[in-house]
Amino acid sequence: MTEVKAEGGLGFRELHEFNLALLAKQLWRILMNPNLLVSRVLKARYFRGTSIWRTGSYGTDSYCWKSLLQARGILEEGIRKQVGDGKFINIWEDRWIPGSGDGKVKTRRAGDVELQEVNELIKERVWDKELITQVFDRDEGRQILSIPLSEVPRKDRLFWAFSNTGMYTVKSGYRLAKEKKRMDGDVWIEAGTSYGRTGANQHWNFLWGLNVKHKLKHFIWKCLHASYHNAKLIWKAAPLSWEGLKDYRNRFWHWWEVLKEAVSKEKGNERICLTINLLWQIWKFRNDKQFNGCGRDLVVAVNKAVVECKSIRRLKRLREKLGTVGDRIGSGVVARDWQGLVLGAWAAPSSSYSNPKQEEAMALRLATKLAKQNGWKKVVFEVDCLQVVEELNREGNDRIGSAVLEDIRSIRDFFDECCFTFIRRVNNSISHTLAKLAVILENLAEWKKAFPAWLYELVQMDCEGSCPAFL
Repeated sequence: MTEVKAEGGLGFRELHEFNLALLAKQLWRILMNPNLLVSRVLKARYFRGTSIWRTGSYGTDSYCWKSLLQARGILEEGIRKQVGDGKFINIWEDRWIPGSGDGKVKTRRAGDVELQEVNELIKERVWDKELITQVFDRDEGRQILSIPLSEVPRKDRLFWAFSNTGMYTVKSGYRLAKEKKRMDGDVWIEAGTSYGRTGANQHWNFLWGLNVKHKLKHFIWKCLHASYHNAKLIWKAAPLSWEGLKDYRNRFWHWWEVLKEAVSKEKGNERICLTINLLWQIWKFRNDKQFNGCGRDLVVAVNKAVVECKSIRRLKRLREKLGTVGDRIGSGVVARDWQGLVLGAWAAPSSSYSNPKQEEAMALRLATKLAKQNGWKKVVFEVDCLQVVEELNREGNDRIGSAVLEDIRSIRDFFDECCFTFIRRVNNSISHTLAKLAVILENLAEWKKAFPAWLYELVQMDCEGSCPAFL
């Protein structure tokens, strides 16, 4: 009954885990607000001269404090250290690497490595790529290089890894507490099957990662809970076959489990995507016959599945936001006045391993710096990443943003009037063209007085669907 409704439960809270999540909220307040009276009293009484993570529980401690310590494991699991200047982050002991499970370094420390603090990996507010490559494994080195650094001095700070704002929430803490309970061996088992909740999640994660339409992903998920039949005719006409799967055709879960093994084979992912499109055509074939009394032409159904599969693959390639060459990325910025006339354009190459959202934020930081350097006081920044715009426009202090977003907020104070707005990709083609150009450049390219003809044409196309703005 305590499982969410989407997974067959009734959504009731598990009282023990929910209580731990509430207690963890109080510990979070103590850590984030050390100057509060309650924080100072508890520190003086229970963990003076040490950290809250290392203090023990003693018989003379109050029931309240013992209860708080029970929730310490949840908080420790989700807390990470955000790199500022790196002076207070231990490379080998602290949790500071995003996307690394528990956040700790996995690379085995060599005997001749004397590095201790993260600031030793930073040179002039930029990661020392050569040193990181020598000390860490390739994958872990890329994770470290993907951590954005502030361009102004900032202190290291804590953030919560399981929320978008970086702040602890009872909801995220409760989810983590339930997950820890399952990891300890208490796994929910679906009645009548050998598949637990963990197995179901693995199936969904695999399915969600496939390059097919979202409606087909939901269709397969439904099939995994209620198998559909009457598909032999289309399978016979299909341009592919799966050896050994006929034995599982009446048990869709087992059939899907064997099908997943094809990922490791040559073009296995493409074959699975085509199979899903064929299943969708089977379902539509069945509906026409069931409700309209007429069946589709088999060849047409198969060909449509093949065409849709190929179109999705082409669409994925076209959706690449920034052109890349190895680890290189590019950022494009264009400035226009209130009449839409071009004031300047920039193409900036760089090396990065960050995610697309972070790259958009870094491009916006470049735009704000350029606006400041040119002395513009009233500016509008147009960005085609809605998440970045929403985070910058969010009011209040209930968030811990990335170093790049904090830099942008700091630069924003320089302007008399400044706002960030969302713009569709089709109306921001000039910036993306400049970004693709930047990939093949070695240094920043700048146009201020003389502009190439293709740049004028793209600006004109963008102006037809958007108001003049910066970026």
